[in-house]
Amino acid sequence: MQIKNQQLFLPALVLVILIIPVNFAQALLSCNVSASACTGSEVTVFKMEALSNSHSELNNQSNYTKRVCCSGPVGLGTSCSGSYVTVVKLYASANSHAEQNSQSNYTNSICLSVPASETINLAYQANNCAGYDTTIASISGTTNSHMGDASAYTTKICATVPESLTFSISDNSIGFGNASTASARYATGDTLGSATDSSDAHTISVSTNATNGYTMTINGATLDSGGSTIDAIGATATASSVGTEQFGLRFLINSGTGSASSPYTSSNWALDTASFPDEVASGLGDGIVTILGARYIVNISASTSKGSYSSTLTYAVTANF
Repeated sequence: MQIKNQQLFLPALVLVILIIPVNFAQALLSCNVSASACTGSEVTVFKMEALSNSHSELNNQSNYTKRVCCSGPVGLGTSCSGSYVTVVKLYASANSHAEQNSQSNYTNSICLSVPASETINLAYQANNCAGYDTTIASISGTTNSHMGDASAYTTKICATVPESLTFSISDNSIGFGNASTASARYATGDTLGSATDSSDAHTISVSTNATNGYTMTINGATLDSGGSTIDAIGATATASSVGTEQFGLRFLINSGTGSASSPYTSSNWALDTASFPDEVASGLGDGIVTILGARYIVNISASTSKGSYSSTLTYAVTANF
């Protein structure tokens, strides 16, 4: 006998977040002294007359040809505001002696800056820049000093951009309430569920400054009740089909530069458990936080076994290098 308009209870869908430790394979920040123009994504930090025993000038001057070029983090700049460090100070804008940033004799600051969500650290260190990403240049003393490339003087100007990976979830326990063969149910943060797909069940926030951005994956299993399961929709984005077993999700990009991955990008639904851990989103290494809105759907059929169904899904974010 076929049971029509069957109802079953779906308690909280438990969501676990997992942050994969960031293990940087290369320095984020890299600097060198070039005899010609800085190239590609490099920024010109300042200019020197020679590779040693040199006067210096600001990067907007045109007297010297030796350029200190730095690259790496997206959004690297030479602003002296926001998230920045003062590399050195010059007595004048050109043909100038230099002093370390702790001194207060000179007023022409040379700076390196990164986006507001990141930090940059700088130190003057004897002999080498161990523990830092790169050597910007070297300086002969504390003040009234000449400058040179990395090998010119014992005191090195060292800088690093610390690695960052942020990942958070607004609510890790959501639910559908009572499911029915008569209509689809959508997960909500209060676990009661909704009959309309009108809001996010929760949001996931991600950012990194890793060279090649990040990848977010999902793992776990479909809804289960002591051995009885509700079919995951699969690898093809599919519209809601009332009266057919379906468990799936999709993502909206509420803000930021990241993107959802196929098949989770459309107005339809998917859950590719056969490919778990399955990629669901990715983003750039620009330090900008992307907020993804996660939405979940369930449909049941007349043959779905009654019971209390639940699932634990794990989201993991990995920085890419």
